[in-house]
Amino acid sequence: MSQPASPSTANRAVSCLLASPWDEDAVRRAAAGCRERLGVRPDLVLAFASSDYRPRLAGLIEALRLDGQAIRILGGSAEGLFGVGREIENACGLSLLFLALPGAPVETFRSRADLEKSPLLDTDPGGFLVLADPLRCGIQGPLRDFNTLFPGVPAVGGFVSGGPEEEDLFLFTETGLAREDFVAAGFGGGIRIAPLVAQSCRPIGEPLVVTRSRSNTVQAIAGKPPYAVLAETFASLDEALRLSAEGNIFAGLAVREEVEDFATGDFVIRHIVGTDLSEGKLVLTSPPRVGQTLQFQLRDAAVAEAALKKDCEALVAERGRPFAGFVCAGRGRGRRLYGEPDRDSAILNEHFGPVPLAGFFGNGEFSPVAGVNFRHDHSLCGALFYQA
Repeated sequence: MSQPASPSTANRAVSCLLASPWDEDAVRRAAAGCRERLGVRPDLVLAFASSDYRPRLAGLIEALRLDGQAIRILGGSAEGLFGVGREIENACGLSLLFLALPGAPVETFRSRADLEKSPLLDTDPGGFLVLADPLRCGIQGPLRDFNTLFPGVPAVGGFVSGGPEEEDLFLFTETGLAREDFVAAGFGGGIRIAPLVAQSCRPIGEPLVVTRSRSNTVQAIAGKPPYAVLAETFASLDEALRLSAEGNIFAGLAVREEVEDFATGDFVIRHIVGTDLSEGKLVLTSPPRVGQTLQFQLRDAAVAEAALKKDCEALVAERGRPFAGFVCAGRGRGRRLYGEPDRDSAILNEHFGPVPLAGFFGNGEFSPVAGVNFRHDHSLCGALFYQA
């Protein structure tokens, strides 16, 4: 368990990572312990639970409300969890972050209608945390609404994960199971969320322009069949890279076209989820635009580690250490990427110290690039909480 932030800080947080299947006594002790270490009643509790907690969801919420004295709860299912310096992958558990925010109002949302009547529209909000159901939302989730109504304000989070069945994916609040597309929390003027987005891919081949597309299908790149361009890119790799590229090649869609030399971080990464070999088309997890630059990407552990370290170093240099943190990492990270556990959480701990932190491995991550909120794949997206 993490230690509480300095008592001199107006806004405070504590976190807890419980690595076990549902155990009522353990959950109640964890909630009570967080409340005791926080020293005050929490304004918001973030809770991420493995799918086996679903039948016990009422008991979990009761423990957070009674033993943890939570006013608001924002939570979802997860197949893997984050804590301070530690990750739990493909195992049962619970990740909690208790936030006491006397310097900032907190609003919760479950629909666009909620966003449209929010008092935060008339203020300068510090940011949003957004959890979405991948089976109910579109490809981008609710991000278009946040970009439209709150331009330039970071919305960080992701699609929840869980098990293979539909009921293994769920969202919840202090009132119980949420059947809406998303749940979110927005923070008022006393808080600033610093977004973090660290990708795990590096560009390969040449950046080329999409010249024909329809919906999620890339029909032509620079006038050529996309699959032929992909095959040429693969063939251009040296033998060692070709061996490592199997199953690790993705499409990168450029965020900004004015970039002269594209590099890691200039793209949003998209899975290639289908091919039409007869016509050479590629199907992505997001619609490309005609005129948008596309460059194929190779997932690489060294790139992922370097990108996360660079972003963490930049945040510490600019803002210092946060008083709390939240992360959503792509399911392809963790052991699948690094071949060892806890690498991302260790990097976060090295740079920010034992800051109270919670998070999960998701089905897609949300974070801004160049001031616009995007859905990402295979990235680590985070929200670092600072006092305004």
